[in-house]
Amino acid sequence: MEGAEVAGSPPGRARGGSGARAGRAPGAPAPSPGELLEGLRARGPDRGGLAERRAAGGRVTVHVAGALLQTRGGEPLEACPLEDPGGDALAFAGEIFGGLPGLRRGESDSQALFAALRLVGASSEETEAGSVPGVLSRLRGPWTIIFWQERQRTLWFGRDFMGRRTLLAHYPDADDPRFLLTSTVPQGLVAGEGRLGGRSNRKGWEGVHPRSWEFWREVPTGLHRLQFDCRGGAVLSGVGWADPLLLQLEAQERTPPASLAGTTGPNVVCEVAAGELVGAEGAFEAGAELLEEALQQAVRSRVLETDFNPDCAAGSTSSVSHTRPARVLVAFSGGLDSMVLALLAHRALPLGEPIDLTTVCFRGGDSPDRASARKGAAELAAAAPGRLWRLVEVDATVNMVEEARHRVQGLMCPANTYMDFNIGAALWFAASARGRCVFHRSAGDGGGSDQGVPEPESDFQSRARVLLMGHGADEQLGGYGRHRTCFARGGWEGLREELRLDVRRLWKRNLGRDDRFVGDWAREARLPFLDEGVMQTLLRLPVPVLCDPTQEKGRGDKRVLRRVAERLGLQDAARREKRAIQFGTRIAQLSNSRAFGSNRQANLAQAGSAVIPGLEHAA
Repeated sequence: MEGAEVAGSPPGRARGGSGARAGRAPGAPAPSPGELLEGLRARGPDRGGLAERRAAGGRVTVHVAGALLQTRGGEPLEACPLEDPGGDALAFAGEIFGGLPGLRRGESDSQALFAALRLVGASSEETEAGSVPGVLSRLRGPWTIIFWQERQRTLWFGRDFMGRRTLLAHYPDADDPRFLLTSTVPQGLVAGEGRLGGRSNRKGWEGVHPRSWEFWREVPTGLHRLQFDCRGGAVLSGVGWADPLLLQLEAQERTPPASLAGTTGPNVVCEVAAGELVGAEGAFEAGAELLEEALQQAVRSRVLETDFNPDCAAGSTSSVSHTRPARVLVAFSGGLDSMVLALLAHRALPLGEPIDLTTVCFRGGDSPDRASARKGAAELAAAAPGRLWRLVEVDATVNMVEEARHRVQGLMCPANTYMDFNIGAALWFAASARGRCVFHRSAGDGGGSDQGVPEPESDFQSRARVLLMGHGADEQLGGYGRHRTCFARGGWEGLREELRLDVRRLWKRNLGRDDRFVGDWAREARLPFLDEGVMQTLLRLPVPVLCDPTQEKGRGDKRVLRRVAERLGLQDAARREKRAIQFGTRIAQLSNSRAFGSNRQANLAQAGSAVIPGLEHAA
């Protein structure tokens, strides 16, 4: 459920660390509540609606719009946003995997959260635990929330501690005095609709208004509230987390080196020697075991909470596994991260269910990522006998990229560089999961009667609503080339600080943007490497266990994850080197040729950080 609008002109500015600033947006359009709702339909095709509330004696109007993509719960939700007779209204986008007492598997987490928030609002006594911040601080999982609390005349809004779900804001200024919140910038349709897998084919989109890059800003992570007084004034403030674990994860404070007692592996003592963390004998293997267990739990919760999917329900009676809709799709390059996630998903799901893998290429099916994806799918089949893997090969041409240009740029807003576009186009086409399907399965008990491998299908569309992605692995495990540079310049301390910085800026650089690209195809991105338990585990491990820049590429980077892959039987994947998606898919080469004439000219222009002309932010 997405989106909200607050009409009125709150005089207060952000306090308590929200970091928001008002910006001028001359000539920018004034999206209506209905236009904001329509902009959310692609993300939430199941149902949507609009709730209206009044504050300050009717001088302030609050609209809360919601559009639903349901992935869990036994029955379809009948209302979106959720409302109660007392006037409260909730728009919630995300998943709750823990921290909400009484929530059981298969139940609607939105309804359970709404009940908990209503109970807090009805209480005459507020404690830290029995407060809106207290309830939200206990949640485990990705979320964005907009909650109107009628009794307190307060609008609560925010994102989880990592910002794993998108939320954009327009702060009141001279050109538009309203305070607006939305998950994605509304886009205009001029002509040329078709159908693509049961949804609109994105042709003929004119994109967002050119002033949108000045108008909208990413909402910082954390919880914020807008409190109205009886005269129509309001104060916007930030509210801190009430859970020490979230504070630690948000700050990326590493646990001091100590005995890792209580693990199922050998006891480990990590000592400080010569200013560097040095693991005792067995530290590395114990770290790999801890990480494997934490990742398995994170993947399990993310693939099993997928019980609501009308397409899966309609196809569940099929006795032919290759035609049965999958409930899980994996963003798949055949690289280390996606291979580990796919194998862990295999361990969590019944053997008779297929798992879809999506890979994208921008050079006629000939790219490094496509080659490794094919090798990876074959390796998965060998490591998981009986499982049917469906590799969906998405091939995008230069004409397809041009047709999608306005759409992709609108989704990445307020991001505005060529790198944002290249990454965004790759993710957007990959998330479509439509293309040639190649089936992979090795001998084993497949849980059904059809044990053969079907012939490839030329036009296949994945129906999965959940997309597993490897976000956060490189940032936490030293997977980028710059991590070697930081180590060379500043040793282990320099590397530790760079890892900390990388994780802390993920919300602004990657997560909101990429959530918008995936959500545009009515899919939900789930990120096991950014699970609270996984992150806590990684902060417990010494940096030399995570990565070792003194070793060669393909061995020292993400060192402990490579050991996890070996433990899972993925020997080839454990040795595969890192490739950024824009280079592995060849989208950067295509984009650089169009924008700069050649890769050489693009490098001279520092294309990675160059802003696309016309998409500049206000000064």
